[in-house]
Amino acid sequence: MVRQAGVTVLEVVVSLLIIVLIIGIAAPTIQENRRNSRIVTVANDLAASVQLARSEAVKRQKIVSMCPTEHVTAHSPKCSEDPNFDAWIVFEDGDGDCLPVAGAVPIQAEAAVPSDESARIAARGTGACISFATNGSLRVVQFMRNADKLLVCDARGIGTPFGNDPSPAIGLTLDPTGRVSQTRQRDTIRNWRLACPFGH
Repeated sequence: MVRQAGVTVLEVVVSLLIIVLIIGIAAPTIQENRRNSRIVTVANDLAASVQLARSEAVKRQKIVSMCPTEHVTAHSPKCSEDPNFDAWIVFEDGDGDCLPVAGAVPIQAEAAVPSDESARIAARGTGACISFATNGSLRVVQFMRNADKLLVCDARGIGTPFGNDPSPAIGLTLDPTGRVSQTRQRDTIRNWRLACPFGH
């Protein structure tokens, strides 16, 4: 007699159930990692642009500023008064008022959070003006809301006020020398009183 190799229907069903179970366990972790990765990308883009503005101020020996914009694709985008850093421009600031000269092309124009993603992730600042002096230090521009802190968050918000886990959000701090640092310490971010539009 020749013995035939094969699988039974029961074995197939059990194998499928195991696969579904593994996917069910892994899916939330995969989604969480994807969300964390997106927040890190936006925070790193923001930090890189802040450092670009600082280094360009030193290199050009001109005041260079950075502000949020709603018109990132325009030839000469304007600053927005809303401290929404989903998109921003870095520009040479001739008169130091943290406003680009009409018709001038910015050093950089970037949209880190596309409009189709703005309902899921946000970047907010304590103000709408980041400005650097020729020595690379952070300037305080009169009559403007200056941003020395930025928050990148999603629907998870800053996180619950309990426990020691890192915040799902990332905070960026600009010190007076112009250097930028990142934090995920929930208590630190909460003390900024910089709200995430999706939750707390």
